[in-house]
Amino acid sequence: MVPIIGGKPGNAELVPGTVTLSAVTCPSASICVAVGDEDVSYMGSSPIFSVGEVVTITNGTPGSPQESAPPDPWLASPNELFLYGVACTKVSSCVAAGNTDAYNGVVVAIKNGEPGQEKVIGGESTLVDADTCSNKCYAVGTWSSEGGGAVVPIVNRKPVGLNEYSVQGFTAVTCYEGGTSCLAVGPSSDGGFLLPITSNGSPQTMPGVNPTAITCRKAVYCAVVGSDSQEGAIVRVHNETPEAAKLVSGAQRVDPHSGVECRARLVDQVAVAQNLEVPAHH
Repeated sequence: MVPIIGGKPGNAELVPGTVTLSAVTCPSASICVAVGDEDVSYMGSSPIFSVGEVVTITNGTPGSPQESAPPDPWLASPNELFLYGVACTKVSSCVAAGNTDAYNGVVVAIKNGEPGQEKVIGGESTLVDADTCSNKCYAVGTWSSEGGGAVVPIVNRKPVGLNEYSVQGFTAVTCYEGGTSCLAVGPSSDGGFLLPITSNGSPQTMPGVNPTAITCRKAVYCAVVGSDSQEGAIVRVHNETPEAAKLVSGAQRVDPHSGVECRARLVDQVAVAQNLEVPAHH
């Protein structure tokens, strides 16, 4: 993890007990919550298994990872858990999104930094991102191996359904206007698309841009980041309509599970990344 104070990144710090941290959110100026996974071995078992991990970061200092365990690994699949996204309605109430090794989507309630039992969503869904809407959250991803977008509304830290969309899948979601409007982005055959998921709008195309993250500073201004022909790209979105992409000189791409965030005022933030010396297995 990397603390970012006043817009300036500090030194990268390893978080023991995790092999990957995939997402982070900061529900207050002093508290952030990161999620990822860790490789574990049960009683010397081989192969190893992956469990979800939740890390509370206080004033830039990570606490001990809290394990979000899958079902008994000695039973039939699923027996692994991967967490890719996290959202909080308040400091004490968060949800993580991800999937099992059977590619069933999962939502994990997090209360005061402690992960609870995962709620499994069928349909070969993989949930890669989550965003808060006041007392409600949304998780997005794909819903089948053949493709298709998945949107899971989450109320009181519990999933309340799975909405399917005829798109290749979603990579990120953001909400604005007090959480009443949400936009999701994903890949398409000729680039990417942007879709209002709370107003049942039509997909807006972003030719040549593979989007990986989106954020909104205010109702009329959002930004999408991704790649265009192996170069970094930023797409401004005005009133839910994407403009032409602007390439980022010196940036090759923004990887999946990376992100962007804008605030109306500058606050301390935290970035998380994988330790590149440890090869990812998933």
